[in-house]
Amino acid sequence: PIVGGTVVIVAGTILLSLSGRYVGFRVAHLAYPLIAASCFGTVQIVRKLGLATAGPLLGATINVTAALIASTAFIAASGNLGSLRCERRSLLYFIGGGIAENSGVFLVLLALGFGEVSVVIPLAGTAPLFVVFLAYLFPNAAGKLNWRIVAGAVLIVLGVVLLSR
Repeated sequence: PIVGGTVVIVAGTILLSLSGRYVGFRVAHLAYPLIAASCFGTVQIVRKLGLATAGPLLGATINVTAALIASTAFIAASGNLGSLRCERRSLLYFIGGGIAENSGVFLVLLALGFGEVSVVIPLAGTAPLFVVFLAYLFPNAAGKLNWRIVAGAVLIVLGVVLLSR
């Protein structure tokens, strides 16, 4: 199941990458998603360890605060603080997205408090299916969906299911 799940996830990722304007990629660029996956895998274990002494609400608060500090420091170090400005309409979308994102982080931490990492995180990995479904609710995103994106999301979730068995 682990090898099969990995192969299915890679197939889904390839389908998603083919749906963009650019087909193909440099092999060296594969390092970025592998490093990101390693970081995401590590953070789930660290979160579970942190829940041994703190509750999910404190954990979510620390998570969000650390992300705010790190991203602001990165933007300040790059000398691009002007990029933090946005129009009022965009700000409302960002606030809505922030509420949804942070609610998701809190709920994952809550689930980690009750369950095992190896069960909770693969279930959270079904997010691509929800993204595809919700994309139809937003007019700008619905036109960009095609069979490759839907099939890629389904394959990724199927791979996650295979990995969790």
